[in-house]
Formats: sequence, C-alpha cells, structure tokens
Amino acid sequence: MSRQQINRRIYNDGEYGTEFRDDPGATIRTLAAEPTALLISVNGACENKGLPNARAAGGIFWAGTSNLNMSMALPASLPQTVRAAKLFALERALDMIIENLLKPWFELPKDMSRIVIIVDSLYVKSGVDGYKEADGKPVVNGELFKKIHQHFEHLQSRGYEVNIWDVPKEQNTDAEKLARAGL
Repeated sequence: MSRQQINRRIYNDGEYGTEFRDDPGATIRTLAAEPTALLISVNGACENKGLPNARAAGGIFWAGTSNLNMSMALPASLPQTVRAAKLFALERALDMIIENLLKPWFELPKDMSRIVIIVDSLYVKSGVDGYKEADGKPVVNGELFKKIHQHFEHLQSRGYEVNIWDVPKEQNTDAEKLARAGL
C-alpha cells in the first residue's frame, strides 16, 4: 500500500458536513451526507495524569443505544496517558470491525465501502501514518500505532477505505463519556 493511499484520511466538513445519522435503536451510526459510511467515535481519559497512580481508559461510541458501545481500562502494560487511551480505543474499534464484518448479525450500512473513525486528537490522526521517529527510534505508543496500521491495511485489502477524522472536542462527547466511565 502506498503512503498516498494511507494519507486519504482527511476530515472535510465542507464536503461531508458534521451531521451523523443515529436512528433510535440503531447499533451503528452513518454519516448523513454519505449513508454508506460506517461512523465510530473513540476517545480516551486519564485520572491522576503524570503521577505514579495514573489510570487511563478508552471509550468507543457506535450509536446512542448500541450494545457495542464500550468503556475499557487500559492494560497496566500500556502507558497510562490520554494519548495511549485514545490509541487503545482506536485499535480496539478496528479490531471489533475486523472480528465482526462477516457476521450476519453485525448491522452494517448497505453497500458499505468506507469506515470513518472520529477522534479529537491530531496526535492520533497524524501518528497513524507512521510509528517511528525521524531518527528511526520507536515512538511512544509505537506498538499501538503498529497494530492500528496493520488493521488499516487489512481493511483496505478487503476494499474498505478507512478514514481518521480529527474533530473538535465538542463533536466527540459521547466517546469521552464512555472513556471516563472506564476509569
């Protein structure tokens, strides 16, 4: 896969708007301007930032009443930071999509060809395209970035375009609430 393919993960509210379809009782959301695009929100939260007793958690928001919505504490093996929590939530959301895409009960948009994951973090959006520093040393959270990149490649090899959209914080409150609930 070329770097050009990877870099297509751009949020353009002029083209796509900021409206989501979240029908009552729906398991998933779609983008209002593009109903064939699956839309998921991820976020992270951290308590006692920078202290030895810091704890972090991630949240994945699929839809208002979806049983797929998830709060999860970060494993102790990961840095207990907001950034790691957001990456962990993103990795887990992609993992859930890959695990469930072929299951008949998994409610997907008809003719789905695109997966849009929103996060309020330029760090996450920018870091997905590479997980090494300029000097070749691994970046902090490099293993999470590597897993995310592998998930992107897997989904793209199956014909899905995958986009990460860095949105303003106020457009990602549902996932933030789930992340905070995981603390």
